[in-house]
Amino acid sequence: MSEIYGLLGLEDSDRSFINTIGQEVVYDAVQQEIDRLNSEVNAALGLFVEKTTEAFKFRYKLPAGGYMPRRGTQAAPGLVKSTGSWDVGMPLFDFGDEVGGDDVSLAYMRLDELNRHIDNIEIRNKNTIRREIMVAMFNSVQFSFEDDIHGTIEVEGLANGDTVVYPPLLGAAAGATENHYLLTAFTVANISDTNDPVEDAIDELEEHFGSPTGGSEIAFFAGKALCDKIADTLTDFEDVADMHVEKGADSDTVIGLPDQLIGYKVRGRHRDGAWVVEYRYIPDDYSVTIHLEAPRPLILRVDPADTGLGQGLQLVSRQENTPLESAFYRNRYGMGVGNRLNGVVQKYAASGSYSVPTAYAR
Repeated sequence: MSEIYGLLGLEDSDRSFINTIGQEVVYDAVQQEIDRLNSEVNAALGLFVEKTTEAFKFRYKLPAGGYMPRRGTQAAPGLVKSTGSWDVGMPLFDFGDEVGGDDVSLAYMRLDELNRHIDNIEIRNKNTIRREIMVAMFNSVQFSFEDDIHGTIEVEGLANGDTVVYPPLLGAAAGATENHYLLTAFTVANISDTNDPVEDAIDELEEHFGSPTGGSEIAFFAGKALCDKIADTLTDFEDVADMHVEKGADSDTVIGLPDQLIGYKVRGRHRDGAWVVEYRYIPDDYSVTIHLEAPRPLILRVDPADTGLGQGLQLVSRQENTPLESAFYRNRYGMGVGNRLNGVVQKYAASGSYSVPTAYAR
């Protein structure tokens, strides 16, 4: 929620008009408030986004694997070619909102009304970022983005069964293609200890990033209905304790919640090594699973610093003396998958093939 009152040294009950305070003073305070909101958004992005880049295309690299061959005392070793790299492209979109107003409407606008507008922009900005994260994760087919400067840029999803050869699985000597967009072959209603989607997703990630003693730091995200079914059905699921209820000595208690998941609704822990997280932005018949200790799947592209366009949500004004009369809110960014192995998307259906949920189709 906006803290514009505090930045101006006013009480929440103050009903001063913007023009009484001064448009330039209020404009500067709004800029400070937006900087604070950007810090909060950046912290939330860290769960799915590995880094920010100005590059529109680059080669993503992970360590390869295999075995060193035996050699004779005088023999030269064989040449090794890493298979842990692939090309990725990043889109760049311009998102914006404007709070309409002329000199008369601004003269009558009180600070509490402006505060409400800022709160609304904040919500819309966060909702858009969440949607763009989901679009990048759910879309399995390569996307051709038309960049005004660089031309056509090919944006990839997670590993989708194409020709890219990824580093060898644990225990394997040679790299292979991979597909992390899966059809479960059972519906949500048929989830059981035999049809365990969390176990399947864990195995898909641990074969690439390891299976430590005591369980992995993996997060399985799904909507409420799917999480309810998992909690009510799976023997290997353990509920997170209610913060208002003290567990008895004879019951199991989930501990060690990762800092990255603070603020999310963690429903419980799967004993094979995953946190089950209720995330209502995911459609009912889908789930998304990521490894919290591997490089995150997404990369955020922003404008180069020397363009002066800034990063994150910006308040842009076209006039100097009356900045709020011609200001709009803008956020320029784009997301693409970099680490194509860190993510498993599952569609829950008895038959068919994977398809992108309508809500997140490009």
